[in-house]
Amino acid sequence: MKCISLFLVMVSVLLTGPLSAAPLSFPMGKQAAENPDQRPKTERLNRIVAAVNDDVVLASELDKREAMVISQLREQQAQIPDRKALRKQVL
Repeated sequence: MKCISLFLVMVSVLLTGPLSAAPLSFPMGKQAAENPDQRPKTERLNRIVAAVNDDVVLASELDKREAMVISQLREQQAQIPDRKALRKQVL
């Protein structure tokens, strides 16, 4: 089980880029509180939401598919299920 978890972490890093792509944001004391523009910018890393056979499903992929389904439902003037139910169906 540890081997699979390590594999998923490695795949996630490979697909989302190195950790340097998302600088860590450490508080810099009083200066950071007074001037939020000087805080390091952070970027949310992609994450694995499911593992299917030998593949993984990333949060970004799920978000794109969900948006596509919502668009299609709106075109058809169909009722859009609540977000939790829709994500489960799309996944």
